[in-house]
Amino acid sequence: MASAETPWHFIAIEEDRHAMAQNPNIARNIIAHEIGHTLGLSHNNDPTSLMCGPCRTNELSIDHPEYMHLTDTDRQILRRHYTSR
Repeated sequence: MASAETPWHFIAIEEDRHAMAQNPNIARNIIAHEIGHTLGLSHNNDPTSLMCGPCRTNELSIDHPEYMHLTDTDRQILRRHYTSR
């Protein structure tokens, strides 16, 4: 959905900077977080949300798969950008 007004994005995840990414639950949330950026989401300060800037990956070290949640603001941004008008 790129256009002249929409910049392209590139995602790079350096494994050595994310040693905990070996945990599948942490890896899935890091990838979802980075995809959030490509969709237009920015960092926030909610430690329980997917787009938390100063997030703590050790909080994701759990035994069952779980995605961090999007905030209501994140959802509003996505709806504004991607809902047909």
